[in-house]
Amino acid sequence: MFRGLRRTCPHCGRGKIFAKWFTLHQRCTVCDLRFEQNPGDTWALWVIGDRVFVGLLIIIVFIIFRSASWTFGGLVLVGILIPMVWTMPHRMGFCLAFDYLIRAYWGDASEIPSPADKTSLEQL
Repeated sequence: MFRGLRRTCPHCGRGKIFAKWFTLHQRCTVCDLRFEQNPGDTWALWVIGDRVFVGLLIIIVFIIFRSASWTFGGLVLVGILIPMVWTMPHRMGFCLAFDYLIRAYWGDASEIPSPADKTSLEQL
């Protein structure tokens, strides 16, 4: 899970998950792990793990600061949204690592490279 927060491959920990700020690689450049076995596999994890949290945070801010002025509430909201946008790739990497964990332990692990594949790739 920590590898996902660092935006590195959850399998090897060395390859990058994102090509750009928020553009997901198809596979790891180091161990050849396919990040999404089927396109859209991680959609539910991303929605639950990220979007619901952001929505609840916005609702809570407006409930807590409802008696304050709209200007103050807006400034607090912007003060919260800027770090939320800045950390979005880290949170998406965490969701991708969680999906990897589910596939490795409870799902179809056929797409996960074996340790032998990883050592042969290191020798190249």
